[in-house]
Amino acid sequence: MFLLQCFASAAKRPNSLELTEFFVLLAVIVFLPIVGIDGSWYLIGIIAACNVLRFFMRGAWYYTAKHQTSHPVNPCDDSAAFALSIITVCSPVILFILRLPELFVPHLAFKLEWARCLIWYGITVASVMDTIRRLGHTVHKYDWFMLYSTKGHIGIPNWISIWRIAISLVLPHIWLTQSFERQSNMIATILLLFTVASDALDGAIARRTGLVTKLGKYLDPLADKVFFFANVAAFIQIRHQDFLATGNDRMLIITLAFAGIALLRDLMFIVWYVARGRKIREGIGASFTDKLRQGAICAWFLSTAISLSIPISQTRVSMVKTSIWMIVAVALLSIVSIYVDYERVKAKAQEGGRLRKARQLN
Repeated sequence: MFLLQCFASAAKRPNSLELTEFFVLLAVIVFLPIVGIDGSWYLIGIIAACNVLRFFMRGAWYYTAKHQTSHPVNPCDDSAAFALSIITVCSPVILFILRLPELFVPHLAFKLEWARCLIWYGITVASVMDTIRRLGHTVHKYDWFMLYSTKGHIGIPNWISIWRIAISLVLPHIWLTQSFERQSNMIATILLLFTVASDALDGAIARRTGLVTKLGKYLDPLADKVFFFANVAAFIQIRHQDFLATGNDRMLIITLAFAGIALLRDLMFIVWYVARGRKIREGIGASFTDKLRQGAICAWFLSTAISLSIPISQTRVSMVKTSIWMIVAVALLSIVSIYVDYERVKAKAQEGGRLRKARQLN
């Protein structure tokens, strides 16, 4: 019922730029063979989902318009939201213009394909980042502890986590479509390396600058989950393609088996958190086991990425072996983490219940 009320609230207040953005998105879907690239449906699905979420958050913001908060600025009407809408509206025109030279100079198609890919990735990353930014401001309206340390602003540490989520969603498209031809795996590996580095950077900056926020405690594990699920799906598909090409199914079976254990751990944690931990006021931090597991995941992804980026050599063989050992480590740490995280969520939920009862008695 709340969802319907939020959408109904948003439908009463769309501005002209939002309506223009909606019709431009429809036009892109209609003329996708002209302005699109290989695998465009994946990217446009992300962009469309972001538009739906932004529409919902606009309604959620206005639904309790009289609610007082330390952050009164509507995130749907600020300069960043306006800039993103302008970029989204203008980008399809640029994509169409880039198609025109191919009609007269066919050999330019490859170079222009790079430009089109960069525009698509730019729109996707910007849409994801702006959507999460608006989500952060909207939830802060209802719970001012979300951005208490940053005084209602997103803050640099949270921006790093948001950037990690956006890049993680784009990486599978680069891996699977090879949008930059021979350089695709190398570009994806470099982006993966920066994403892994940012995983440690956001927490370090937050603690050093005193910008630790409740929102950040949710964004950091969410970024880890998106990073993990997106790249696992891409690597499984790559191993499946190798199996179809060579008939060797050993790497596919290893990846499916141990990745399945790791995925089961994340799914179980989500279920436990929804059932017990969602009422925990301060959020759930990462345990030492979780940090070890995340480190093993990063090592697995990097070794796999490097093995895909370099030609056949002894180094590539070593990277493949390293990736196998790392995925085994991830699976074992996932089994340990299932028990550790369950006990942590259970203990924090019980502690929160005792505090609520104490407040009620007082």
